[in-house]
Amino acid sequence: FFGIGYDFRNFVDVNKESEDSYLNQNDIIGSDGGTSAGISFFYIFDNRKNRYTPSNGGYVEIKSKINGLAFGSDFKYTDFSLDARKYFKVFDNHVIAVQGFWGSQSGDIPFFDLYKLGGDSQMRGYYLGAIRDQNMVNAQIEYRLPIWNIFGMTGWVGQGKVYSNKEQFDFKNLWTSYGLGLRIMVDSKSQTNLRFDVGFNQYGPPSFIINFAEAF
Repeated sequence: FFGIGYDFRNFVDVNKESEDSYLNQNDIIGSDGGTSAGISFFYIFDNRKNRYTPSNGGYVEIKSKINGLAFGSDFKYTDFSLDARKYFKVFDNHVIAVQGFWGSQSGDIPFFDLYKLGGDSQMRGYYLGAIRDQNMVNAQIEYRLPIWNIFGMTGWVGQGKVYSNKEQFDFKNLWTSYGLGLRIMVDSKSQTNLRFDVGFNQYGPPSFIINFAEAF
């Protein structure tokens, strides 16, 4: 698939916890809100037989975004990302899923558009938005297996980091995420699972995730 899109977001009120907030003390771009708008170009290759519970095939998404005044934005920057996934059926519906992601931005990027490590699909275990910067790289591997009837489970481990354009990427100080999940098939026709995940990290409490379909 090839496509083009237009992104528009307007932040009119950014609340800080106090005058000592990081957003106040460090003159962060976007700390007073603003409009982020731009045009995106993307290419997607997808030969998975089931997008909700993939067990074989692969998926690749390449996306490029340009933000600027011409598109109604208060901020001028570019964004490029690559998302690659591969699925291997081992035996009897046991599946190994692998994902790698890389994204890079340059220009005047508002803090709310920076890459965010964590969430319910990548680096599960970290609160989405607590760790962010101009560049992000992460990878995860997950093992999916049936238990009985409509029930299954998963286990995963992932590593990644964010870094600024002033830094060079290295494999030092990587953040680690790992966890377990329960799967309940709620739609046998489309092979869709209800997902219960608990993700762990190195620095804080675990996160609990309830969602439909697999994380990736």
